[in-house]
Amino acid sequence: MLNIMCGISGSGKSTYISRKANPGDIVICPDTVRLTKFGNINDQSHGKEVFDICYEELKRNRKVFDGDVWFDATSLNKDSIEKLLELWVGNNSFLEVVIYVTTDSFNLELCKGRIESDIAIGVCRSNVPPEVSDKQFARFETLAKNLPTYLPEWKNKYNKNITIMYI
Repeated sequence: MLNIMCGISGSGKSTYISRKANPGDIVICPDTVRLTKFGNINDQSHGKEVFDICYEELKRNRKVFDGDVWFDATSLNKDSIEKLLELWVGNNSFLEVVIYVTTDSFNLELCKGRIESDIAIGVCRSNVPPEVSDKQFARFETLAKNLPTYLPEWKNKYNKNITIMYI
Protein backbone atom coordinates (compact mmCIF):
# COMPACT_ATOMS: atom_id res chain seq x y z
CA MET A 1 0.00 0.00 0.00
CA LEU A 2 1.17 3.51 -0.75
CA ASN A 3 0.58 5.97 2.10
CA ILE A 4 0.88 9.63 1.12
CA MET A 5 1.15 12.14 3.95
CA CYS A 6 -0.29 15.62 3.37
CA GLY A 7 0.32 18.49 5.74
CA ILE A 8 2.48 21.47 6.48
CA SER A 9 5.75 21.40 8.41
CA GLY A 10 5.18 20.68 12.07
CA SER A 11 1.77 19.06 11.55
CA GLY A 12 2.82 15.59 12.72
CA LYS A 13 3.36 13.67 9.46
CA SER A 14 6.65 12.08 10.50
CA THR A 15 5.42 11.49 14.04
CA TYR A 16 2.38 9.65 12.69
CA ILE A 17 4.56 7.48 10.47
CA SER A 18 6.90 6.67 13.37
CA ARG A 19 3.89 5.41 15.34
CA LYS A 20 1.99 3.60 12.57
CA ALA A 21 4.58 2.20 10.17
CA ASN A 22 5.46 -1.43 10.66
CA PRO A 23 9.06 -2.60 11.01
CA GLY A 24 10.32 -3.11 7.49
CA ASP A 25 7.98 -0.57 5.89
CA ILE A 26 9.72 1.87 3.59
CA VAL A 27 9.60 5.59 4.37
CA ILE A 28 10.52 7.94 1.55
CA CYS A 29 11.24 11.42 2.84
CA PRO A 30 12.82 14.35 1.00
CA ASP A 31 14.22 15.70 4.29
CA THR A 32 16.11 12.44 4.79
CA VAL A 33 17.51 12.67 1.26
CA ARG A 34 18.62 16.28 1.90
CA LEU A 35 20.40 15.16 5.05
CA THR A 36 22.03 11.99 3.72
CA LYS A 37 22.94 13.17 0.20
CA PHE A 38 23.69 16.85 0.80
CA GLY A 39 24.51 16.88 4.52
CA ASN A 40 21.94 19.53 5.40
CA ILE A 41 18.27 18.89 6.09
CA ASN A 42 17.58 22.61 5.50
CA ASP A 43 19.25 22.82 2.09
CA GLN A 44 16.39 23.60 -0.30
CA SER A 45 18.69 24.34 -3.27
CA HIS A 46 18.52 20.78 -4.62
CA GLY A 47 14.72 20.43 -4.65
CA LYS A 48 14.33 18.82 -8.07
CA GLU A 49 17.21 16.40 -7.52
CA VAL A 50 15.90 15.47 -4.07
CA PHE A 51 12.43 14.69 -5.41
CA ASP A 52 13.85 12.81 -8.40
CA ILE A 53 15.70 10.55 -5.93
CA CYS A 54 12.48 10.05 -3.95
CA TYR A 55 10.50 9.28 -7.10
CA GLU A 56 13.09 6.73 -8.22
CA GLU A 57 12.94 5.06 -4.81
CA LEU A 58 9.15 4.86 -5.08
CA LYS A 59 9.36 3.33 -8.57
CA ARG A 60 12.00 0.84 -7.46
CA ASN A 61 10.00 -0.28 -4.43
CA ARG A 62 6.63 -0.60 -6.14
CA LYS A 63 8.05 -3.45 -8.19
CA VAL A 64 9.73 -5.50 -5.48
CA PHE A 65 8.34 -4.53 -2.11
CA ASP A 66 5.38 -6.30 -0.55
CA GLY A 67 4.81 -4.03 2.49
CA ASP A 68 3.71 -0.46 2.96
CA VAL A 69 5.50 2.51 1.48
CA TRP A 70 5.09 5.89 3.20
CA PHE A 71 5.75 9.12 1.29
CA ASP A 72 6.49 11.86 3.81
CA ALA A 73 6.71 15.27 2.17
CA THR A 74 5.50 18.75 2.98
CA SER A 75 3.20 20.85 0.83
CA LEU A 76 2.14 18.30 -1.71
CA ASN A 77 -0.35 19.59 -4.26
CA LYS A 78 -2.63 17.98 -6.83
CA ASP A 79 0.15 17.65 -9.41
CA SER A 80 2.66 16.12 -7.01
CA ILE A 81 0.09 13.61 -5.69
CA GLU A 82 -0.79 12.68 -9.28
CA LYS A 83 2.91 12.11 -9.99
CA LEU A 84 3.08 9.74 -6.99
CA LEU A 85 -0.02 7.92 -8.22
CA GLU A 86 1.44 7.63 -11.76
CA LEU A 87 4.66 6.17 -10.38
CA TRP A 88 2.84 3.78 -8.08
CA VAL A 89 0.54 2.30 -10.73
CA GLY A 90 3.29 0.16 -12.28
CA ASN A 91 2.75 -3.52 -11.61
CA ASN A 92 0.64 -2.96 -8.52
CA SER A 93 -2.83 -2.34 -9.90
CA PHE A 94 -4.35 -4.25 -6.97
CA LEU A 95 -2.76 -2.15 -4.23
CA GLU A 96 -4.39 0.58 -2.21
CA VAL A 97 -3.43 4.20 -1.80
CA VAL A 98 -4.22 6.13 1.37
CA ILE A 99 -3.83 9.89 1.44
CA TYR A 100 -3.47 11.03 5.03
CA VAL A 101 -4.33 14.65 5.80
CA THR A 102 -2.94 15.88 9.12
CA THR A 103 -5.69 17.95 10.69
CA ASP A 104 -3.12 19.83 12.80
CA SER A 105 -2.16 21.47 9.50
CA PHE A 106 -5.25 23.61 9.92
CA ASN A 107 -3.65 25.16 13.03
CA LEU A 108 -0.79 27.21 11.64
CA GLU A 109 0.38 28.61 14.98
CA LEU A 110 0.52 25.13 16.53
CA CYS A 111 2.72 23.90 13.68
CA LYS A 112 5.03 26.91 13.88
CA GLY A 113 5.34 26.36 17.63
CA ARG A 114 6.26 22.69 17.17
CA ILE A 115 9.00 23.61 14.71
CA GLU A 116 10.41 26.25 17.05
CA SER A 117 10.23 23.89 20.05
CA ASP A 118 11.84 20.98 18.17
CA ILE A 119 14.71 23.14 16.94
CA ALA A 120 15.25 24.54 20.45
CA ILE A 121 15.70 21.04 21.90
CA GLY A 122 17.90 19.80 19.05
CA VAL A 123 15.49 17.62 17.09
CA CYS A 124 16.88 16.83 13.64
CA ARG A 125 14.19 18.44 11.51
CA SER A 126 13.86 21.09 8.87
CA ASN A 127 13.97 24.57 10.40
CA VAL A 128 11.13 26.13 8.43
CA PRO A 129 10.95 29.94 8.68
CA PRO A 130 7.52 31.32 9.70
CA GLU A 131 6.98 32.99 6.32
CA VAL A 132 7.51 29.65 4.58
CA SER A 133 5.02 28.03 6.94
CA ASP A 134 2.54 30.74 5.91
CA LYS A 135 2.99 29.81 2.24
CA GLN A 136 2.69 26.10 3.01
CA PHE A 137 -0.52 26.79 4.91
CA ALA A 138 -2.08 28.63 1.96
CA ARG A 139 -1.20 25.76 -0.42
CA PHE A 140 -2.42 23.17 2.07
CA GLU A 141 -5.79 24.88 2.51
CA THR A 142 -6.34 24.75 -1.25
CA LEU A 143 -5.39 21.07 -1.43
CA ALA A 144 -7.47 20.06 1.59
CA LYS A 145 -10.52 21.88 0.24
CA ASN A 146 -10.23 20.22 -3.17
CA LEU A 147 -9.09 16.67 -2.29
CA PRO A 148 -12.64 15.28 -2.15
CA THR A 149 -13.30 16.59 -5.68
CA TYR A 150 -10.06 15.04 -7.01
CA LEU A 151 -10.80 11.61 -5.54
CA PRO A 152 -13.36 10.32 -8.10
CA GLU A 153 -11.11 11.45 -10.97
CA TRP A 154 -8.09 9.68 -9.47
CA LYS A 155 -9.99 6.48 -8.72
CA ASN A 156 -11.19 6.34 -12.30
CA LYS A 157 -7.89 7.31 -13.90
CA TYR A 158 -5.62 5.02 -11.85
CA ASN A 159 -8.09 2.19 -11.18
CA LYS A 160 -7.07 2.17 -7.54
CA ASN A 161 -8.78 2.04 -4.21
CA ILE A 162 -7.81 5.52 -3.02
CA THR A 163 -8.91 6.68 0.41
CA ILE A 164 -8.52 10.00 2.19
CA MET A 165 -8.05 9.79 5.95
CA TYR A 166 -8.01 12.80 8.26
CA ILE A 167 -5.70 12.21 11.21
